[in-house]
Amino acid sequence: MDIIYNTDNNGFFSNFTRILDWLWLKKHADFKINFGINWKQLDESFLKDYFNFENDSYTSQPIEVGSWAAEHVNHLHQRILAKKVPFYYNYPSPKFATAAFHGFFVMNPNIYLEKDFRLLREEMHSVYHDNFSLNVNKLTQIKTEQIQSKKTLGVHIRTLQHYMNSLNYYSNGIHGFDNDTFVRTVVDDIYDEFINGNYEQVYLASDSLDFFNLLETKIHPTKILKINYLRLNGNFDWSQKNNNILDEYLNVLSDVYNLSSCEKIIGSSSNVFLFTLYLNKSIDFSLIKSLKSYYGA
Repeated sequence: MDIIYNTDNNGFFSNFTRILDWLWLKKHADFKINFGINWKQLDESFLKDYFNFENDSYTSQPIEVGSWAAEHVNHLHQRILAKKVPFYYNYPSPKFATAAFHGFFVMNPNIYLEKDFRLLREEMHSVYHDNFSLNVNKLTQIKTEQIQSKKTLGVHIRTLQHYMNSLNYYSNGIHGFDNDTFVRTVVDDIYDEFINGNYEQVYLASDSLDFFNLLETKIHPTKILKINYLRLNGNFDWSQKNNNILDEYLNVLSDVYNLSSCEKIIGSSSNVFLFTLYLNKSIDFSLIKSLKSYYGA
């Protein structure tokens, strides 16, 4: 049986986590799975150049998805079509995601609290390393040595509009939070983690200048590590920066690689945070206190 699996998301890790889903299904399923992904201005040479990845079933051109495929192969997080699953073996029904996680996986903060979440990390870590070999030399802002020279807390945080109270409420952020309150609350949580964990420095991955500006009033700027790229104030989506798409992809990829070198990372429900936990399957992590119950995009 041929299954056509397609995605046209904008974000790098929105796309990349779905590639991992596809490769995992391809590994375990008893049917052929073709995969199409839309990297916007980029083509399939992108994965070859930066990850040494080639696969005959992969194309950068969008593939027409039939109604059956659209319903049954949305992505691994919503439908499991193979018998062997990372840690959902207690859920025999293919509709387990709807029952346990309301039909969504990466957006659901409860997934990080699953007692067997470790098994998913191990499985996806293997899928990644079996298929990809990142050309780190192509990333110009890797700070592994600087990060590992001191006890470093890694932090990933997105702007307010990427969080929501539930999957039924998605309107530019958490209901009841304005941007200033959101930033202040999250920065207080970051600071508490920094102090309580006796960390020496923070690696902060965020598109928002607001978090950097406020955190620097609590922690000396020399103790905050970052890479250089365009950041804005306020509540916005990264695409609104209108930056070169390749630069944006390489920036977030560099952030994730740097985060994976920290002693511990804190963050919230998102593809970026999830992939960091795949990349380094052993790194300690926790959800930011004020965002533990909120869905993320």
